[in-house]
Amino acid sequence: MKQKTNIGFTLIELLVVVLIIGILAAIALPQYQKAVEKSRLAEALAVMSTMEKQLDLYVLANGYAKSGASADYLAYQNIADVKIPGEINQYGEIITSNFRYASGCGVYECAAEVYTTRDIYILRTFRDRNETTWERECWDLGTNMGQYICESLVSQGWAHYEGEF
Repeated sequence: MKQKTNIGFTLIELLVVVLIIGILAAIALPQYQKAVEKSRLAEALAVMSTMEKQLDLYVLANGYAKSGASADYLAYQNIADVKIPGEINQYGEIITSNFRYASGCGVYECAAEVYTTRDIYILRTFRDRNETTWERECWDLGTNMGQYICESLVSQGWAHYEGEF
């Protein structure tokens, strides 16, 4: 008489496999999220660079606003040749799936700001009318991912600020 052999897995074996998969997922998921956010950051930095160049070109051609009235603040989409794809809201900000872009020039400075749609961090660059270079700031909004992103930008000359903007 032949002995019957089991061709399946025992409950213990299945639990060990599930445990191993869970441990691997717990390690890999945060790294994956960081990689995704860094790729989103690349998009934001590219758009910010475009905004800075377009604002510089506008100021070179037209100068800064002449008075202190808020009506003299010139929003990006009204002065730029390069359009950023996205919807424009009632405040003149450009909204994409990942970011909200706001920029323009006033009497004293030009500024470009990027807000994440998930409230993780804020990127801000500005240039005073008496300066020749753009100042760069990253605000982490008190999130771990924001802190990771802002710390990764410090080596590129960005200032890192903790907490609310």
